Amino acid sequence: MQRINILGIQEKISANAYLSPTQFHKIIDLSKYGNRSIYLLEYQNRKVFLRNNLPTDLINGADAESAVAAAFKQLIDPHPTIGVVTGHNERSITDKGDDSYKQLFNTYYENSLVEKGFDVTSLNLNQPVPGNINILVIADPTKAYTANELGYLHQFIAGGGNLLVTGTNQSVLNPIVDQLGVQFMDGKLVQQGQNGSPDQIAAGFTPASKKYSDEFSTFLDLKKTVMMQGAGALGYKNNGVFQVDPLLVTDAKTTWNKQGDFKLDTGKLNYDPKAGDTCGALPVVLALSRKLVNNKEQRIAIVDNADFITDKTLMRYRDDGTNFGFAVQLFKWFSYGEYPVEITRPQVINKVLINFNQLRVIKVLLVGLLPGLMMLGGCLFLYARKRI
Repeated sequence: MQRINILGIQEKISANAYLSPTQFHKIIDLSKYGNRSIYLLEYQNRKVFLRNNLPTDLINGADAESAVAAAFKQLIDPHPTIGVVTGHNERSITDKGDDSYKQLFNTYYENSLVEKGFDVTSLNLNQPVPGNINILVIADPTKAYTANELGYLHQFIAGGGNLLVTGTNQSVLNPIVDQLGVQFMDGKLVQQGQNGSPDQIAAGFTPASKKYSDEFSTFLDLKKTVMMQGAGALGYKNNGVFQVDPLLVTDAKTTWNKQGDFKLDTGKLNYDPKAGDTCGALPVVLALSRKLVNNKEQRIAIVDNADFITDKTLMRYRDDGTNFGFAVQLFKWFSYGEYPVEITRPQVINKVLINFNQLRVIKVLLVGLLPGLMMLGGCLFLYARKRI
């Protein structure tokens, strides 16, 4: 075998200088990183992996800086672990597919939660949720949980664990959220005026969302929306132990909750209040929080939709970035602002912040008074020299 060294000179090397895949995997297993070339950072028995193809351009450079900062922070401080529940046909975080959550949760994807400082692991509810799980994700299950599994889940919630629930299956999800004062409502949301299927809705940010994230405040000011297909409406009570705030709601003028069976390919759908249809700013995402005895705040988010963070949706609306940004900011809220690492800096002011009257005063000082003082000083200097 031959290789070209840094000077451009060919060198002969032995194939024995390289480890076989079997030998390499005995040292370290990089299969969950796609067996790609990757950096390994070590400090005091802690190890963190960092992909080596981080962007360096001006547009995406901030993402790279945040990833590097998160990697170094993980070496020093504890970092949150996300547990994604499996075993009931939930969305996959490992399999490729339009309906999977692989892009957001998988290890080696650009801008994934792992790259932003989170550990992600899969688990089932056949036993109590491990104590190292900070955030539990229930991603669109279609099979009902057993009484024991619900017991372990309610035990996790009662213990103050943070939780994200996504999906639309009422019979499976309502037993989970009933104790929180939340209910997945009957019907499906439809919106007129959107390009594509009527069940494709644009959910807008509420004024209440501003207190949960500065990014949400920016999205609200810019009138950004999170795109969701096949979403439903959530009902809730705000008189329990949890403070409940809608984060995303429908457009009250163009969206309603359609009851009964209907076909999406029959043309324009009609609003029919006699059939139970309801319109208004209907909540599709709720944020729940409560103070615990140890002064910690428990945080829960419930989404009556599962497709807003699938690989297909994130790729489709990649240029807009609102769906992905909303998901990331949710997990930043879950981690109490620790991750992703904040690397923004104060904005540089490149404008002259003086008015015309102030400018005129400056002109008098620089053109008149300052030269006059310099002339006077020169005259006094010459006079003093003549006296010597």
